[in-house]
Amino acid sequence: MERTLPWKPLLCLLFLLSTGCDRAEKQKIAAQLQQDKEAISSVVKKSYRALCGPEFVTSTDSHDRLAEMQQVFTPALMEPVLKYWQESPKTCKRRFPSYSDPSATFVEGDKAQIGAFFGHQSYIDIPMELIRQGDGKWKITAIDFASLHEFEKNGRVTGEVQKQIDLLKKRSFKQHRDSPVLTRTAPERVSKSPLTSMEQTVTEQDSSWLDVLLTIGKYALYLVAIILILALVAVLWIGYGLVFAGHRLFKASCRDPSIQKIPVAERWAMAVGAPYAIAGNNHWARRVVNDDSVEAENDCKNEVESLADMWGVFDRDSLLEQLLALFVAGHRPVYEEQIKNDSEMPDAEYRAFAQQLAQNAKSSSEAKERLWQLQMVRKNRRKICDIDFCAWDMVRFVMLCNSGAQVGYITQREMVDFSMLAARRVQQHYRSWRELAGHFLLARWYWKATDKRHLITHILFKKAITSLLEEQGSPWRTLPWDTPLPEGTETAFAWACGVSTADVVEVRSDTPDKAIYEAN
Repeated sequence: MERTLPWKPLLCLLFLLSTGCDRAEKQKIAAQLQQDKEAISSVVKKSYRALCGPEFVTSTDSHDRLAEMQQVFTPALMEPVLKYWQESPKTCKRRFPSYSDPSATFVEGDKAQIGAFFGHQSYIDIPMELIRQGDGKWKITAIDFASLHEFEKNGRVTGEVQKQIDLLKKRSFKQHRDSPVLTRTAPERVSKSPLTSMEQTVTEQDSSWLDVLLTIGKYALYLVAIILILALVAVLWIGYGLVFAGHRLFKASCRDPSIQKIPVAERWAMAVGAPYAIAGNNHWARRVVNDDSVEAENDCKNEVESLADMWGVFDRDSLLEQLLALFVAGHRPVYEEQIKNDSEMPDAEYRAFAQQLAQNAKSSSEAKERLWQLQMVRKNRRKICDIDFCAWDMVRFVMLCNSGAQVGYITQREMVDFSMLAARRVQQHYRSWRELAGHFLLARWYWKATDKRHLITHILFKKAITSLLEEQGSPWRTLPWDTPLPEGTETAFAWACGVSTADVVEVRSDTPDKAIYEAN
């Protein structure tokens, strides 16, 4: 029977042996590199002691400055070093570096380039070069004396020297990154004999793939960052378009001559609800149906959902119920009575009530809002005690009429007639469009100032009102405040709501005129 050699096990054994030898060799290189850096650091410290140590004395335990210089400097460098020391030996400690910078130490075979710094005085590096002698010891072979003089004079080095140090740090970092990790449990001591250039150099093949991956990863991150920035810009641009689309529609309507065909009184009545029309991207004077049937259907569906969610309006009856409640009372009696009581409340009662609200505000948003309202009234912030909530309720009344007509709960004629009721009422309560705007904004601020969502929309309403007051061709600028408005629409409204005309009466006492728009 013929015997064959076990080739596969032998090949595996050879592979393991070669891998082990290669790993041991790399460990040896890493240990030698670490030992070289420690030796270089020691040489720099000795050079500082040789130049800046104690003066010559005759006692046997004193160091010989010249001998110490010869141990750390090459013969060719001795003369310029002595000259440098003789210039001002007393200030040597402030003018000569004492530490090598580990992050700026690059060893290549028997040569080394380093940056040495001044320790406690400054971390500015000064370039130095070292060479390994035949006995394996390192000596300083070159010092940038010009940089030393520059540092002594100005406390810094030139930009060219700093670039040189930065490049050196990059080379040092790459050498540290590419060098094998030193195993701490290596049993043998590293030989102090110098390594050959072949042993000292780490092959490019070991790290090239890592460099490629790092480069790809870096540019991939750049690409992701650019995509995210572009996406953010797109979102902001789209959001800006959605939020301020109503302003573009309003500006177009201000230049639309066909608006003049609508009777002045009707335009005046619809202009009362213009702040909501602009903020909601609707036409302030007429119903505009989207040319696209699908988009028009979606617009109608969104309006139906908005009425149901925010007003509890699902049909004609529930709409008329809300309109009647707004016209007769709204927030007026509740808020005006609340402000009156809060402002006249005795101090002791106020403190007790505020303390109770503060305790409840920890778990209740309603209590937090009520506490804020109480504090604003006690301080009479923005002249809140002089507010007339009629603007708040009547502007919303016209808006609700418009929305109801948009979805077909009431007719266009009913929308105009009902809005005329609110228009005549605000004409009786205020003296100008600006005064109406001031009381509306102040009431909205008092209503939900602690709610961040309403705080954001409040900014949109302020912008809408600013456009109404300042835009050329705006109804608030072209329609005089004292425009005659027809009477007699109360009967139609009362009949639609199923009540008598006598029931369509405001449940509140008259409030004097105020001018507080500027406070908002």
